[in-house]
Amino acid sequence: YTAWQMTFGAAILAVYSILNPPELVSFTPVSILTVIYGGALASAAAFFLFNYLLTHLEAGKASIAIMAVPAVGVLSGILFFREPMTPQIALGMMILLGGVLLVLWKKRCNKTVKKESTACNI
Repeated sequence: YTAWQMTFGAAILAVYSILNPPELVSFTPVSILTVIYGGALASAAAFFLFNYLLTHLEAGKASIAIMAVPAVGVLSGILFFREPMTPQIALGMMILLGGVLLVLWKKRCNKTVKKESTACNI
């Protein structure tokens, strides 16, 4: 289903970009290559990796791990495109990754602690 959603979305955006004035949409070799890279290569790699995760992890853990994707995207922008790391971005990433780790840790504790114990309580 994801491939169909992306194909349909790309078709709508292509029509939109063609129908709008040139000052809003600029077709350059760099912009076209960026769209091809972002749409085809990066998305295909992400879907491949997620499906790979699903074959090796429980669906619940894989779906929680997907929540870390925005942080990976932000870090990639900082490392590769020299985007600024602001205090707000750092705080947001800490909250997001903290939430993912908390959920994974609680799931692990629920599996390992069978009897009443305060070992995993927060």
